[in-house]
Order: sequence, then C-alpha cells, then structure tokens
Amino acid sequence: MTEEGPVIAALSGGACDKVVLDIAHGQAVVRERQLVVVNVIEVGWEKALEESEDDALTNSEKILDQAVRRLKKKSRVGHSAECIQARSAGGALVELSSRIEASLLVVGTRRYVGDTAVEMGSTPNYVIRYAQCPVLLWHSAA
Repeated sequence: MTEEGPVIAALSGGACDKVVLDIAHGQAVVRERQLVVVNVIEVGWEKALEESEDDALTNSEKILDQAVRRLKKKSRVGHSAECIQARSAGGALVELSSRIEASLLVVGTRRYVGDTAVEMGSTPNYVIRYAQCPVLLWHSAA
C-alpha cells in the first residue's frame, strides 16, 4: 500500500454503484490520484476463467461504459476501467489493490447494517479483512 497509488472503485452493477463511483472519484480528486474503475465477473469452478458467459461479459462492459461516461462529464483526474474474471470478487479486488499499490479501495454493500451488527456479503467482508490498503465501505439503504 502506498498513499501515492490510485483509488479503486469496485462496481457490481447494483444500486450503490453511482455513489461508490462518486465517492471514489471525490477521493481521487482530493488525493490527486488516478481512479481505477473495476467490475469483477465471478466464474464458477466448473469453467475455465476465460469461459465467462457472453451475457456476463456484456453486462460488465455495460457497467464500466456507464461509469466511464459518468466520469467523462465531471472527472478532474485520470481514470481507467478494468473487467476482471476471477473465482472470487473479494480475492480479485485484494489482489488488484496490492498489485497497483492502491491508496484506497471503495466497495459498496446492499446488506443490512443495524445498530449493533453488520451483515455484509462475502466480497466486502473479504476485502475488509485482507486488503493492504484502506477500504471505504458504503452501505445502500435499498
């Protein structure tokens, strides 16, 4: 981890993507860092990683294209988009953040966050435990 590395926005195609992208963009601007927008396609063990369903690849491209169009309207930092095929989204995000020495990883979750307990999905839970950089977790009320 380095404070000089890029900020990562992990998009899932869910309701929280716009806010995750906005938060990550804002942090990239404040930190004067590049923004890396990523979507992970989880591929089951019964297939080779390169054998993703065509609709999964199309959906990932759509998610990333929407993000890039949104950034082009307002971005004041350099940005790139990346689709990753992996067995585990959490593992892929941790590996990417380590490989590019990210300064921050922004992840969203749609699971319940209560007064005393937090129930997250497996991806945010894995990222929070194993990422070597700070993680900003955003929760959607929807």
